[in-house]
Amino acid sequence: MSLGNTDTSWDEFAFIRTSEDAWSAFIQSRFAPLATRKLNVGPSVRSRMIAQEFRMFQKYWRIASQYRNATHGAAALPAEVLSTIFALAQKGWHPHRYVQEGSKTCFDLGWVNVTRVCSYWRRTALSTPALWTKIACPHLPTWMLADIVRRAGKLPLRLLVDTGAFHRGGVPVGSYLCEPIMKRSESVCINSRDLDETSAALRTLWPSRFTLTELIVDLDISECDGWCQLEPDKGVYNLSGFTALRRVSLRGCYPEWETVLPFPSSVTHLHLAIDYVESLTGTPYRTDAPRFKDVLASLPQLQELALRNFLPVPAWVDDEPFGETLPLPEPYHIPHLRKLSVICDCRGSYSDDYKYFWNNFCVPRMTVVKVHLALGSPMDDGAFLLPITCTNALDDAYHPVEMMLSQHTVSVHYRESKEHSWTRRTDVETHRMPPDPDRSYQSINENWDTDTTHGSRHVHDADTDVLKFIDTITLSSLRAVYIAANTQALEHEPGDWIRLFSTAQDVRRLSCSYPASFELFVALSRLTDDGRSPALFPHLDTLILHADFNEALLGSKQPHGSSIELALLDLLSTRMSCDAPIKRILVNRRLAMCNVWVHVDRSTTSLSFF
Repeated sequence: MSLGNTDTSWDEFAFIRTSEDAWSAFIQSRFAPLATRKLNVGPSVRSRMIAQEFRMFQKYWRIASQYRNATHGAAALPAEVLSTIFALAQKGWHPHRYVQEGSKTCFDLGWVNVTRVCSYWRRTALSTPALWTKIACPHLPTWMLADIVRRAGKLPLRLLVDTGAFHRGGVPVGSYLCEPIMKRSESVCINSRDLDETSAALRTLWPSRFTLTELIVDLDISECDGWCQLEPDKGVYNLSGFTALRRVSLRGCYPEWETVLPFPSSVTHLHLAIDYVESLTGTPYRTDAPRFKDVLASLPQLQELALRNFLPVPAWVDDEPFGETLPLPEPYHIPHLRKLSVICDCRGSYSDDYKYFWNNFCVPRMTVVKVHLALGSPMDDGAFLLPITCTNALDDAYHPVEMMLSQHTVSVHYRESKEHSWTRRTDVETHRMPPDPDRSYQSINENWDTDTTHGSRHVHDADTDVLKFIDTITLSSLRAVYIAANTQALEHEPGDWIRLFSTAQDVRRLSCSYPASFELFVALSRLTDDGRSPALFPHLDTLILHADFNEALLGSKQPHGSSIELALLDLLSTRMSCDAPIKRILVNRRLAMCNVWVHVDRSTTSLSFF
């Protein structure tokens, strides 16, 4: 019998006999003499001798198991692959402290358990310092702290601080956030539901003032007594000495705006957030626009700013809220900013401050601006598009040349894309569950087609059909338009397309969903009243047809495939007859089996698939 075609020379039965003879002789030699009465020792000594032999047997059994494990495929993985496995396990399997009945504290070590699969995995983990830099406080036993810090070598540490777990376990904050650990920390993330617990954690930061590059404070105020202000006179929130600090993120807690410059000048990334607020009048945690401008001016290296319901309070004439707003002497230009994110998901922050902010604060043309609105009802006017429209008054270079439209999103670019990227499909409304299961389902918008070189603007309103207000944007400069399937599927007749884009006379390239394009194709084939030129996009010469299609949106409105084919051939013929031919059509390969392509005149129109 053999174990495989490549092992025909191995005699398994002979191997078993040899192994059995060897182990029988070995066991007999070690244990048989101890079981006889011929030894000149008493029974208790013989018992201890046998116990010692068993201990040695168990020790070398473990070593034998290591040799056995070495023959498995898992033990043959390269160290680089194992390190990747460990890093992925870290993301989804965190250590956790919990209390059992009887007040017994227990620990689930999470991803650390993966390192114990076999000795090879453990050796690899212990020899990879980068795996041990993240410390979950207090979800790891205190006796492990020294070992973990040593395993991290000389790398800086990243601390995840759960203040609630400190409180529930009756564990002093200083037992984990002690000076030797803080002096090596480059990142501290504090998650809390209590201001006092948050303050206790913040007071331990001072030893990290030369190493700390990132500070995140996430205070959930749902169980607190309202919004919480961190008081600098108690030494809790004085970051002026943190010379290495680059990233600051605050949710639910704020400095005293009037007494100190709240952030060191080294900060490059600043995130400020407020949750679910209906009325923002008289709240101390936000500052007014002039002071907010001064704070931004004190951050000359600021590259990224994110504001969630945290727009500055407008300055009011005669300090009368909701009267006449007092604009800044001139709009403040935030220099060097590369990314600006604004989220409004409470009505108060939008209605009171949104327009004022965009009319008084400007960003460089190369900035990527992302705005997400979720107010529970559709907009009455196009003011929500101010992040795009307010730039038009500053410089002709701000006028968009490319536009991407979906049902709820408008994206504009200020420089034309390279030809190799024309066929990209932008999924502008990606949804996924947020990491915190207690938070509501929300739109993340990870796939916005941003232009980090020349700048772009992106506005998403979860409740509004943005196409209704598209004419508030300067369209005369557009040279390319991308229309997503969910926009084409809405109740827009051919005349609507012509009316909405009546000023977009210079569009040369159009991307759209072929299965949802009947009305759009009809609009493209209609002529002006004098019959001399196309009524929609008269200079259009390139069509890019995608295959994405949403049956749930189209429903009974979906036209028959032959109707779409006829509409496409009609627009090609009509435009050729008025000397405005479509010179190029790029088609998704999923549509290659459609019969219409054999009827396209290749002598006048180039046809290719992507």
